[in-house]
Amino acid sequence: MTIKLTKVHLISKSTKCYYTAQIAYDGFLYHGWQRQISLPTVQATILKALSQIVPEGASVNVIGASRTDAKVHAIEQVAQIIIEFKIEPQDLLLQLNYLLPTDIEITNIKQSHSKFMVIYQATKKDYYYLFSNDKITQVQDNHIVNFVEPLNLEQMKIGCKVFIGEHSFHNFQYKMNPNNTTTRTIFTCRIVKNPSYAPESISDIYSLEISGSGFLKQMVRIIMGTLINIGQGFSLPDEIYSSLHVDSPIKLGFISPAYGLHLQKIHY
Repeated sequence: MTIKLTKVHLISKSTKCYYTAQIAYDGFLYHGWQRQISLPTVQATILKALSQIVPEGASVNVIGASRTDAKVHAIEQVAQIIIEFKIEPQDLLLQLNYLLPTDIEITNIKQSHSKFMVIYQATKKDYYYLFSNDKITQVQDNHIVNFVEPLNLEQMKIGCKVFIGEHSFHNFQYKMNPNNTTTRTIFTCRIVKNPSYAPESISDIYSLEISGSGFLKQMVRIIMGTLINIGQGFSLPDEIYSSLHVDSPIKLGFISPAYGLHLQKIHY
């Protein structure tokens, strides 16, 4: 389909228009969501496309609800688009998708307002982490991490249950920020086999499904690394209780590879 890019309904630069967008992306080739100097990121790519739609000199901004890491994927990232330019949401969606590379897609756009705080008004975030456990075939996919060592999945499932509830996750984050609270609430945490959303494979695919009130930097990846260590027998599920204690220095997990992680949905 050919889309003609048009710039219509120019308004004064003192007036800003707000849109809320749902965005899907394959993050494997990007250095995360957040704009960085001289590195390809999802936010920077969208900003570049927006700058080609608005009139010269008009400001553009995109605020994502989650700052996904390098190589992390999103099924439904949510972002606030703020531009000094009036355009119908459906026209903005079509023009953005025309300009964006195929590994980033705007799936929905609606009119919004300045009172909507895309980061702070989120009530729940859903993630899943895809992995396999095949020492012979070894799945080759930029969305699935293969762990070749034998895993005790039943022990891992027991470990998942310990994470549910409100805890201090200070031992499950990368580079603690002393100004931020480490308390988060995990609503669900489970491992499922061959979920419907997993890519087709000749091997069994497993998914860590986790939802919470919010997540610290690399928290899901460290939880995944903790469960892998439990599956390999390096730790026991009960040790998670000690690690979650507010005064505990015990760290049980490693940072699992980023490309298995998918931001599934953000709730408001």
